[in-house]
Amino acid sequence: MSKRKESLVTYEIVIEPEDMDFRGNCSARGTEVDRETERWIADELRAGNECAWCWVKVVARFEEYTGEDSLGGCSYKSRAELDECLIPGMRGEARAVLRNAIEYRTRGAVRDARAEARRAKIALAKLDKEGV
Repeated sequence: MSKRKESLVTYEIVIEPEDMDFRGNCSARGTEVDRETERWIADELRAGNECAWCWVKVVARFEEYTGEDSLGGCSYKSRAELDECLIPGMRGEARAVLRNAIEYRTRGAVRDARAEARRAKIALAKLDKEGV
């Protein structure tokens, strides 16, 4: 029996209507295929399939840090298909961005601490030179 390790990272998935019009932007496989795809998207949107033409964002959170990945012009038959085909890769990318953000903050904190230490040493030297 294997135990699944619980992740410390939480994920938020945001799906919103795509601002860009799907007509002329949903396919590049030839005029007939493009028109069929456009009709399919229009029909699916009317039927309430929010994933037929959408923008997707995945936010990875750990403590106070975040990382994001987003993609527009997405077209899927269902939320289940979107979750299966798109979300795993976006979660991985958002987690990588999260990790980079934490690493960047670490380097920045070290750099800032070194700069503060230099300023403090200069201040001490000036203070000691003054004889106070």
